[in-house]
Amino acid sequence: MRLIKRYENRKLYDTTTSKTLTLKDIALLIKAGEDIKVVDNNEKDMTNKVLAQIFLQENLSTKQLVMNKFLLELLIKESDKIEKVTKKILLGGVGFASLTQEKLENLVTELVKKGEIEEKDKNNLIAKVIDKVESGSKNFRTMVEGLAHENVAVKEDTQSKEEIINEKEQQIEELKKQIKELSEKAEVKEEEKTSKKNNLKVG
Repeated sequence: MRLIKRYENRKLYDTTTSKTLTLKDIALLIKAGEDIKVVDNNEKDMTNKVLAQIFLQENLSTKQLVMNKFLLELLIKESDKIEKVTKKILLGGVGFASLTQEKLENLVTELVKKGEIEEKDKNNLIAKVIDKVESGSKNFRTMVEGLAHENVAVKEDTQSKEEIINEKEQQIEELKKQIKELSEKAEVKEEEKTSKKNNLKVG
């Protein structure tokens, strides 16, 4: 575990290397597969907030990694069964942002065949993972939106109102694009679930 401390002046300090880091440095650590944890002066966990800050400034591929990191930590705390599914998702090269119900069912079916998960737990486990991924994605988007507005507020003292408005509009437009990209597949999953339920009712 790579422990990083975030001080009141917002500087990030790597306790392993005794060096100050930028958000881009942390993004590179995540890309390299490092397990990171960020805490403040009072040892309060700030990891998710820092992930959201990285998300706001990095490119699309890094955004996917950050999103995966956030959801991975959420799911891995649940149970051994969900942890097995989570590891299978990542080892299979499937990102959480592109996870569909069909892909998830195939992954869980493989684990059932290998005897790692019991058949009776299959449907409940699939439903639980989908629910956690969807709720986690919504929570993360809410956090990112909040930070976007917070960053604008911090600059109000040094910028003119016109500059603030223009920057805010640009950030909101960019954020809308980011959220759309990450939520499109979640919407497809929801449509698939609804269609499946309707087919069951008809049958």
